[in-house]
Amino acid sequence: MIVFCIYLLLILWLIFRKGLFGIAVDSAISKKQFAILFFLKALAVPAFYFVYKKMYGGIDQLDAGKFYHDASVIGHYAFTDPTAYLRLLFGFQNDAEGSADYVNFLQYTHNWDNGEFKDYMYNDNRVVIRIHSLFYFLSFGSYFAQALLNCLLSYIGIVFIYKSLKEFFTGREKWVLLVLCLFPALWFYTGAVLKEGIAIFIIGCQVYCFKAVIYSGASALKKAVSLLFFIGAFFLKPYLLLFSMLCFALFFYLHHHTKIKRKAFAFFGFMLVAFALVNVASMLVKHKTVFKAVESHQRVFADVAEGGIFLESNDLFIRLKSDFNLVKKHPTNDSLFSIQFHAPYMYWKNTNMADTLYCTANLDTLTQYKLRYLISHSNSNLTVGNSGDGVAVILFHALYNSLFYPLFYTAKGPLQWLASFENLLILISLLLIVITFLIRKKLDLLPLVFIFLALFICLLAGIATPNSGAIFRYRSPAVIYILLAAVYSFPYLMSKKK
Repeated sequence: MIVFCIYLLLILWLIFRKGLFGIAVDSAISKKQFAILFFLKALAVPAFYFVYKKMYGGIDQLDAGKFYHDASVIGHYAFTDPTAYLRLLFGFQNDAEGSADYVNFLQYTHNWDNGEFKDYMYNDNRVVIRIHSLFYFLSFGSYFAQALLNCLLSYIGIVFIYKSLKEFFTGREKWVLLVLCLFPALWFYTGAVLKEGIAIFIIGCQVYCFKAVIYSGASALKKAVSLLFFIGAFFLKPYLLLFSMLCFALFFYLHHHTKIKRKAFAFFGFMLVAFALVNVASMLVKHKTVFKAVESHQRVFADVAEGGIFLESNDLFIRLKSDFNLVKKHPTNDSLFSIQFHAPYMYWKNTNMADTLYCTANLDTLTQYKLRYLISHSNSNLTVGNSGDGVAVILFHALYNSLFYPLFYTAKGPLQWLASFENLLILISLLLIVITFLIRKKLDLLPLVFIFLALFICLLAGIATPNSGAIFRYRSPAVIYILLAAVYSFPYLMSKKK
């Protein structure tokens, strides 16, 4: 915590005195206000750690703990073999079992093996681990300092989003920053060593660059940076980052070109064509529609949410019940296990993850498998309809689960109470937007884009990850736009009242 406090004071000083090198300088928001917002945002770092310490005994088995562990393993190896670390940092490592890179450090990681692009909705863990391996040196091995640097990245991204949109919120600039900085889930998860902070940073930088390129052109440097972030979006959270970039780029283009009259029609027409092309490409390459691909992800996620011991070899992905009597740990390597004689398990071949296979009594007790996950059974799984329900029913259940579940009367535990408060804010925001539409008989392009972006990501999360905790986290970078649409609409309600 000492390193965390020193870094926090240093960052606050840089914001208050230097405007964070010009990033936190604005005509509507003072440097002092920017500093206060960052201080409030940074409180998420100890809040996240101590909430999970109280609820689950720590973060070691969560993504935040695993990313921190992997970054520490790889960062520490830089001191013993700097050349190998640099190769890994730029993607030239040798991942094959038995290679020097694998034997010396990759086998000791938890999330690295999930870092290959395999299917839709994939989140590349390797990008996150590489970035946090750099933070490992700056944080001096402190989890809190490393989480604070992640929090700072998200803050910078938020400021860039704010600067890109502030012209549409004249007189409401503070509300925009309050929503972006303190929206409960986004505030909470960007205070940990997770992907959300980096994702917000990429979105903010990319939106800011897109606007500069579309409105007035940009330097070669800005174009190169924009291209770099665009490539990075493919490997981190493509379903969120690429879709967000497309929505904002199209919005700025339509807003800037005043000769285009029916802007909403042009926006949704382009999106419809884009979705059709993606669906055709999916059928040609993957031999299944996008909806079927999301359904497949849903089944895999539901299996994982059931919990268990998850092992992997080059060919197989194996799930056993959460009972360590079914496995035997390697005597010198805590990440390697063999399966006990007659232990039952289910498994998938890496070449066909859609086909679930079963072994009722294991006979191979010699093969060593790498531990991928150790997950407790989840009590927050949700249903998205019953077998045989049509697409419309599934979409309705998914959207309801993403936006309105839980509410206070169904909440269980502190995180679900927080989610209930968040859902109440979403519900009030949607009511304000509907009332504004009824008063004006129309909605401007910006709130339409906001709502479309948020609902699409929430729908995707609701179908693919039917678990209230996962939805609460995965929707957080997108659902904020529903609140921003309400902030945009609020002056029209006030003018009607007057």
